[in-house]
Amino acid sequence: ACGRAILGNGGKSDQNRVETNMVVDLNESWTIAFWVDGLASKGTHYLFSSVGWNGFRCFTNGAAGDSNILVRQSSGMNLLIEGVADHEDHEVVLVHDRKNKVVKAYKDRKFQSEHTYKDSLVQWYSRRDVFVVAGYGLNSSLPDGALMDEFRIYSYAIDTTRISGFSLDGVK
Repeated sequence: ACGRAILGNGGKSDQNRVETNMVVDLNESWTIAFWVDGLASKGTHYLFSSVGWNGFRCFTNGAAGDSNILVRQSSGMNLLIEGVADHEDHEVVLVHDRKNKVVKAYKDRKFQSEHTYKDSLVQWYSRRDVFVVAGYGLNSSLPDGALMDEFRIYSYAIDTTRISGFSLDGVK
């Protein structure tokens, strides 16, 4: 909507993030989609989070391994998406289907991985925090020169058969 992507500066995420003022209920169906370019293949950087929901977060490298991103939550979700932090541009779509109790990850419109669960995605939460883009606590936000654009949160699971036609054209 603004005509420009978020430009990372490698700083701490307490001062370099977008606070959405939106509370996301992770136990309901949802879709998170975004476009990134220039994510560094080394160093841990945070793409989004909601701390109170069992530390729900998405980050590069570190526990994800070099050049990858990981969507993690303290109650057991580890959703690996390989090759996103490789200095190239990529579209990432995460779909939580509450009815089927699965979270699926897509990179550049292709299925990458999934996380299934039995009862609820979030077993407990300490507080319902707002959703933050380009940050997590006091950790590093987007790396210097990285771009993030077309960040979208839907309150429903996009039908995964539509992912192949889904387009997030980032603005460089």
